[in-house]
Amino acid sequence: MAALRLFIAIDLPAELRSTVAGLCRGVAGARWVRHEQFHITLRFLGDTAEERLTDLRERLHQVAVPGFSLRLKGAGVFPPPGGRKPARVLWLGLDPHF
Repeated sequence: MAALRLFIAIDLPAELRSTVAGLCRGVAGARWVRHEQFHITLRFLGDTAEERLTDLRERLHQVAVPGFSLRLKGAGVFPPPGGRKPARVLWLGLDPHF
């Protein structure tokens, strides 16, 4: 079976998506994703066997968390500058304590 490159994420609220979309400029050579794809990655799972997908979905549907507030704090790229590979991901940091 094929492996899927998976991560667990939550969607950004529309107002925050709009704010982040306004930051998507001024990076030479950048190819921006659609704003609907902006998300907060909670956990990168990496290559995961396709047969685990149903179980993962069922377990994640059982998770219930109350709402919370976050503030944008910092930014960076991945992989970091100076390495052998060019940056492919622009990330924004979050501050849950304010």
